[in-house]
Amino acid sequence: YFAPINGKISVTVKAAGKVTYESVAEISLMPNKSVLIPFETPKSNGYSAVYISFASCKNGLVEEGTELAKAFFELTPYKFTEVSGKNLEYKVNKDGSFALYASGEKITSDIYLTDLRAYLDNDMYDKNNWLKFNIEHVFQIADEITTNKNETVIKGKLVAQASVPHLGYTVTLKQGEGFVDLSLKYNAKYIIEFLPRVGFEFAVKGDKNIEYLGYGKGESYSDKHHYTVKDEFGYKASENECPYIKPQEYGSHYGADYVKIGDLEIYTKDKSFSFSAKPYSTKELCSKNHDFELVKTGDTYVNIDAAMSGIGTHSCGPELPKEHRVKKAGELNLRIILK
Repeated sequence: YFAPINGKISVTVKAAGKVTYESVAEISLMPNKSVLIPFETPKSNGYSAVYISFASCKNGLVEEGTELAKAFFELTPYKFTEVSGKNLEYKVNKDGSFALYASGEKITSDIYLTDLRAYLDNDMYDKNNWLKFNIEHVFQIADEITTNKNETVIKGKLVAQASVPHLGYTVTLKQGEGFVDLSLKYNAKYIIEFLPRVGFEFAVKGDKNIEYLGYGKGESYSDKHHYTVKDEFGYKASENECPYIKPQEYGSHYGADYVKIGDLEIYTKDKSFSFSAKPYSTKELCSKNHDFELVKTGDTYVNIDAAMSGIGTHSCGPELPKEHRVKKAGELNLRIILK
């Protein structure tokens, strides 16, 4: 910068979801100068981070208190710890999909593996490649389902009619006392450059409260999260709307370590995942040409993604950089519980 800056710096330290330290200081900095802002490091085994916000003083250009910059720095990364809840079971279908049950009652729709997202404006060129293998009509096939005591291994592929399989997968479900462990390994075929996403999609009854640890509060993707911070956030699924005139992918959250969908809780056991929870299914978003045509069912539609491609600028700019594309191989390891 080439002029003095005046404003207030707010520092907030959080550990395990609780604020452990807060401070506000007025600063006045000349060009090429710096200021040291001390803070207290928390003693916690849970996720902790320091959040910094810089707000303007009254200067005639912007309203006093306007946030001009923000940043966060992880102090202690998230680490999975053993969790369990009420009795939770799974049942596997012949096609390799499965559903979750509590006390014999089905609490989710069938949970399918998917690689489709509602096309973004920036997907307009990549979409043509995806349509070559009929991505809108892809279905899941199980080639082999084996069960040994409390563990089921499903091996199969994603394929569309009159098209060669383009993704192979192995899903492992493990029944524990008060939890289900879910793992996915996938491998995309050479026929595609990259996929829009790879993950699971399902629905739960009702408009659920959503809580998560990940990048927010706004939507976030691998190439669109620098305006957000990693923290604990919450919202109502029906409130997760984005008024695109042409319905398309929206509302995902990058770098999530856990998400709570009502009483259903999903935790990563190693690397973070991407998720969305909103009032529309991918199929609904794909099938409508205008936002006013979208129909809410009152349920919550959830995507848990091992990988989600970035947003990019390809509608009027360069191709999506390779580092923000879904990798041809990947995995996901989750713990699911019911509180």
